[in-house]
Amino acid sequence: MDTIWLMSEKLKPYNFYQKILNLPDSIISDKLVRQLTFFGPEEIDQLLTNHKKHPNRRIVQKALARELTLLVHGVYALQASELATRIFFPMSSVNCPNDSLPVDKTSLEIIQNELSSSERNYLLSCLKPSAQFLPVIYPKDFTDSLKRSGNDYSQLLESVLDLIMLTSNFKDRSEALQTCFMRGVVLNNVNLLKKGNKFEMSPENIQAAFSRFDQSTGLGILRLGKNEHWFVATKSNFTQ
Repeated sequence: MDTIWLMSEKLKPYNFYQKILNLPDSIISDKLVRQLTFFGPEEIDQLLTNHKKHPNRRIVQKALARELTLLVHGVYALQASELATRIFFPMSSVNCPNDSLPVDKTSLEIIQNELSSSERNYLLSCLKPSAQFLPVIYPKDFTDSLKRSGNDYSQLLESVLDLIMLTSNFKDRSEALQTCFMRGVVLNNVNLLKKGNKFEMSPENIQAAFSRFDQSTGLGILRLGKNEHWFVATKSNFTQ
């Protein structure tokens, strides 16, 4: 298992929360929970019992993620991380109450239909650069760039790579493109590249993905591989 640094400068809040939430079941124990939390013996016993009954819900990991994120990053960062997890993983059993089954829905559908006004406002405040709670990228002149691309495949591909490069995960565009082919890219629930298959990135698919940005907030969701997500904030108010 990788080292878990209980220091705010080591990992940003969302990444820290996800790291704890995805701890393997093999290391979950009474001793670990006692070492990392202030939970009492009865509460720990109940957590472990429920965890064994419902392993897919990651009950202990979720409790640890809440407690440790609160301790290391504070309550606002915890709220932002939980909200982003709910949006990024809409089909995860971790986000389902009790024993209910996941409902077939997308990240954008949660933003558009399931957030309360206070949750929506809080999300938007967390996506401003000054917050630095959540993974978010800010494409400049995004709408104008798309208009210039039209149906030109090469220009549309460049627009996709522009987004990928904003994640700051790659040293150059060649590395970004290679990684996209290896892991796959999904934008706004549209497969632009399936893992190992470059032929998904057609002009029609790219335009479909670009057309699905939430109209009221200007938000989109970029996913690289299975688990790496970013909010794509296209409106100028995010950077003000």
